[in-house]
Amino acid sequence: MEPSISNDGKKIFFCSSRPESVNDTVLDQNIWYSEKTNVGWSIPICLDRNINSEAREGHPSVSDNHTIYFHVVTDDSYDIFKSEFKNGQYLKREKLDSQINSDKYIEGEPAIAPDESYLLFISTNRQDRVAINENICDIYISFKDPKGSWTKARCLPKDILSESEENWPMITHDGEYIFFSSNRNNPNHFPDIYWVDAKIINDLKH
Repeated sequence: MEPSISNDGKKIFFCSSRPESVNDTVLDQNIWYSEKTNVGWSIPICLDRNINSEAREGHPSVSDNHTIYFHVVTDDSYDIFKSEFKNGQYLKREKLDSQINSDKYIEGEPAIAPDESYLLFISTNRQDRVAINENICDIYISFKDPKGSWTKARCLPKDILSESEENWPMITHDGEYIFFSSNRNNPNHFPDIYWVDAKIINDLKH
């Protein structure tokens, strides 16, 4: 589940609880990838322990320079991490700082801009939420400043979100559009897919 194609189209990342080997008895959720070849997609490969762990990793999102962003879920945390791609391999994962992650909220489902200039993710129960109550998700944004640090995350505005739940932000590979799911106008609470022009991001920087 949760597939994400790299911006060069050569890899597809996804999540699976399949065993890593025939001797594996621990079926935790990890991030896998498959490479595009001349004859189709390769056999899936599980990313190593620089990214995966005994926790539940999910929702991979990859930038132009192949840095991968994802969330990690444990019994007492739900946070966003990243791993940079250097010399043909992914480095040890890093938890994003307190401008994005927190000790008391959910932070998950990251969507990184192709140039890593901003990050979208979901969160619940924050005071600046648009959602009608603390139990449903809103979409938040953080920008990367000129020094490479993340700005304090804030909720997307009411003209994009609704009082209903919004999830699954995704940014197109050209950076021009943002897609997300929303339960607005749906009494059965089954989400529909919405989109917005990414030009609105420029307005949110100020």
